[in-house]
Amino acid sequence: KKQPKKKKKKKALHEKVHDDMLKKRRAQAIKVRNEELAAAAEREETKEERRRAELIAARFETNTHEARLQRLGDRFQLLQKLDQKRIHLIEEKEEKKEEK
Repeated sequence: KKQPKKKKKKKALHEKVHDDMLKKRRAQAIKVRNEELAAAAEREETKEERRRAELIAARFETNTHEARLQRLGDRFQLLQKLDQKRIHLIEEKEEKKEEK
């Protein structure tokens, strides 16, 4: 009768070792999976951050062709206004001289 008890103990010990090994494997698999998910999430965040940085840089890019054309157009309009103001002032001075 003692021999079957020993077998049960050995079997129980073997099952315990086997269960521990399975738990370690599962824990390792979960750890690897979590690391992979974290890496994938980080890559997505990096892509999103890169896209945001490009959009911000595009907002502050002032030397594009369109921006240069806009600046030239603005300068031209300001020069026209300045010339009109000068002409207006000259005409007013001439009118005042004629009145005297």
